[in-house]
Amino acid sequence: MLATTLNDIGVGYRYYRCGQCGKGQTPALEELGIRGRTSPLLEEFAVLLGADRPFARAMDLLRKLVGGSRLSASTIMRRTEGAGREVLALEEQKSLAGSWDLTRKDTLVASADGCMVNTRQAGWKEVKTGVVQTLNGDRRRYMAHVGGPETLGKHIRQELMSVGAGRAGYHVAVGDGSPWVWRLFHDEYPGAEQVLDYYHAAEQIHTCGNALHGEGTSDARRWSERIKGVLWKKGPGPVLRRLVPARFPRGRRRKAIRSLLRYIRNNRLRMDYPSFRERGLPEGSGIVESACKDLVLARLRLSGCRWNLRAAEEVLGIRSVLMSGLWESFTARRYGLLVPFN
Repeated sequence: MLATTLNDIGVGYRYYRCGQCGKGQTPALEELGIRGRTSPLLEEFAVLLGADRPFARAMDLLRKLVGGSRLSASTIMRRTEGAGREVLALEEQKSLAGSWDLTRKDTLVASADGCMVNTRQAGWKEVKTGVVQTLNGDRRRYMAHVGGPETLGKHIRQELMSVGAGRAGYHVAVGDGSPWVWRLFHDEYPGAEQVLDYYHAAEQIHTCGNALHGEGTSDARRWSERIKGVLWKKGPGPVLRRLVPARFPRGRRRKAIRSLLRYIRNNRLRMDYPSFRERGLPEGSGIVESACKDLVLARLRLSGCRWNLRAAEEVLGIRSVLMSGLWESFTARRYGLLVPFN
C-alpha cells in the first residue's frame, strides 16, 4: 500500500560544542541545509504554497502533503516573504535572469498594464504589471510592482538589457492607451514601435456611439460596428475623415465626436492595424491583461486580502519568477547549486 503523505525521516547526527566559547555545531544538518525541523525541500514547498494561496490554506495543504510538517501559517508567511526579499535583491543585482539567444530576425514585444489591490497603508492601489517576450511568445519575463510606473519602467529596461534586446531586429511596445504607459515606453523603450490595444480603441468608439444614438440602442451598435470595421480594415485615416463634428448638432453629440477625434489623433501612429497584421505584429494587449489576472489578482485580490505594501512586493517577486520560468535558477542561487538559466 502506497503512503499518502511525505513523512519525517529519522536522521542521526553528531552535535559538537566548542570547549572555549561554548558554541554548538551540527555539521551534518548544516551540510543538508536543515534549519530546525525545516529542510530546503520543505521550505521550498512552503514558499511555493504561500505564494499561491492564503497562508492558512497553505499550512493546511502542506500538512496534508507532508505529514510531518509543523510549519504554522505565520512561519510560512515569514518564509515566503523572506524568499521574496531575496528575489527582489537579485533583481536589483540583475543576477537572476540569463540572456536569450536573439538574432536580427527576432522581434521583442513589451507590454504594460495595471490592476488594483487592497493595501493596508494606502487602500486600493494600482499594481503596475509588465511582460517582455519574443513575438511568438516562446520566451517571456513577467514583472509587477506596487507603486509608480517609474519602478516598472526600470524593471522593463533591466529585463530588456538582460535578455539581450540589442540583438533583436525589431521592437514593439503594446499598451491600452493610459498616458503613463506611453510615457513609460517613451522613456525606457524609445526605439519600439507603439501599438494601441485594438479592443480599448473599440471601447472608445462604442462610448461615442452610445452618446450619439442612445445607450445600448440598435443605432448605436450599428454606428459603432461600422466605425470599428473601418478602423480594423483601413486604419485611422478613413475613420478621421468620417468623423465630422459639423454633421452633429451642438452639445453632447458634437462633444462626443470631438472627444473620439482627439483620442484617435493622439494615437494615430499606434492604430495602423492593417499594417500591424500584415507584419505579424500584435494588435492587442491580451498577454499583459492575462498577467494582471494570473500574476497579481489570482493571489493578491483573494477575498478579504489586505496587503502590507512590502509583503505584496515580495509575493509578487516570487510569482514573477515562477511565471517567468526562473524558479530553478533562483533556488540554485539560494542554496548554492549550479543549474543552467531558463
